[in-house]
Amino acid sequence: MAGKRKNNPAGSTNSYRGDVLRVLGALKVATADQIQRIGAPHLSFRHADKEPASKRKQARTASHTGALSDMRKHGLSENGGSTETGDSLRNLTLKGLQAASYGGAKVHDFRLWSRIYPATGREGYVPLAFVFTGKTEAQRASRMRRLEEAARRYFAGEPYSGRASGITAVDYHQAVPVVVTELERITADAEGAAGKVWRRLGREEDEWQTLAEALDNPDGDRLYAVQWKEARRRQEEREAAAREAKRPVCTRCGTKFTDERWQSIRQSSWRSEGDELCGPCLDEHHERVRAEKAARRLAEEAAVREAAEAEKKNRGLFRRRS
Repeated sequence: MAGKRKNNPAGSTNSYRGDVLRVLGALKVATADQIQRIGAPHLSFRHADKEPASKRKQARTASHTGALSDMRKHGLSENGGSTETGDSLRNLTLKGLQAASYGGAKVHDFRLWSRIYPATGREGYVPLAFVFTGKTEAQRASRMRRLEEAARRYFAGEPYSGRASGITAVDYHQAVPVVVTELERITADAEGAAGKVWRRLGREEDEWQTLAEALDNPDGDRLYAVQWKEARRRQEEREAAAREAKRPVCTRCGTKFTDERWQSIRQSSWRSEGDELCGPCLDEHHERVRAEKAARRLAEEAAVREAAEAEKKNRGLFRRRS
């Protein structure tokens, strides 16, 4: 770990440095914000609750900013000016471009299809549609199954991390949505191609939907945002419960310490009298100590006065006898 940190002082990982190589290898110049949105768009959901917007942006781009810093140290990237809004533009050096070219297949994954095709508003690449016709229904179904098996690695998507936390959402950002139908099914439906005649590969064979429904990703980013928020809530609850279990209890009245009282004894570097008492009991303890001290002082003063009076009386008796 120490060696990795020495080589990459910003602590970047191969994954995030790979994002930078792929994005800049295709775009040639981009901001850290653009690299994050293209290379790891799911990070945007993890910091959606941060305020203000500048803190959200800083949080979600931190990993790729660190990767850019480490790559600059190794001579792979450099600053290339700034945008009108003040964001730094980054580009690869000749050494960086050579490194990107070695992973040419990965760089080609970032073809700028979005400049050719309009935005779909959904995760993933441009969808593909296959219309089967001819022969029997069983034969058409068999052909669709063969296509599904052959193309699975392209349309299936990848599970988001966090299965142990209950996250079942799928990352479709690098997937190609594939829908299939039959010409016979379209012609038999009153609504034609606008009806429930499409099936998204990877879903149940009898799950026929409209094209919009088939292309939608209900188990994608929207589900991930909900599940990640819920997983974080549960984690916070577990941490709060663990912290609460450690909260001290007053040895006198049995009341749990307030956060303020707990913090006051945690900040102290040494133990002191009354650390086991809650705030009100500690105040009572101090008041009792002060009262006891005052009583002792009064008793001591009374004793001194009595001794002085006794001594004075004794001196008077001595004079009369003499």
